[in-house]
Amino acid sequence: MAMPVSPTILHRFTPSYYEEGKSPTYLLKVPTLIERAAYNRELQTLGISYPSDETLNGLLRDGLDLFNPDNRADLEDALTALEAAKAEKTEPPEDAITLVTDLEALLRQHYQPFAEALAQRAYAVEVRQIVACRMFLRGVENAPFTLKPSGTTLADADLMKLPELDRLMIAVELNRLMNPEPETEKN
Repeated sequence: MAMPVSPTILHRFTPSYYEEGKSPTYLLKVPTLIERAAYNRELQTLGISYPSDETLNGLLRDGLDLFNPDNRADLEDALTALEAAKAEKTEPPEDAITLVTDLEALLRQHYQPFAEALAQRAYAVEVRQIVACRMFLRGVENAPFTLKPSGTTLADADLMKLPELDRLMIAVELNRLMNPEPETEKN
């Protein structure tokens, strides 16, 4: 069962990869419904969009049409196998992963729409982390640095102090808090 969280109490979060006793504890503001909307508005204001898996798969298939490789049938089967595995929440076949990874590498270099979608996805992930930390990170304990929010936001100078992996994990945790499981949300 998930633990209930409250927007009136700071949520303490420590990334799981730290050794006990040597780990920073980040103090996170649990977003209210209005704050979730403000977060999404900020992302929209910045023009952030995250190309879906369906979009990328469509671009992969478009790339197949464009390049028409000799192993096209195998690649189509591999794409279908990956899509099915995702839908069924199972592990995809290794050979399908290898074929699609090779296709992605080819299209990243030679098919601009696919390369742009991947770049947009990477940019969206990075900016989401920054915006989430700026809006909802309130402090840190047991760390070799301090964070001093100005009002309700964190300055870029403070964000730069965060280890990159910590920033990612904080954003993942904040996403979990913003999108709670139904049993948690009703608490």
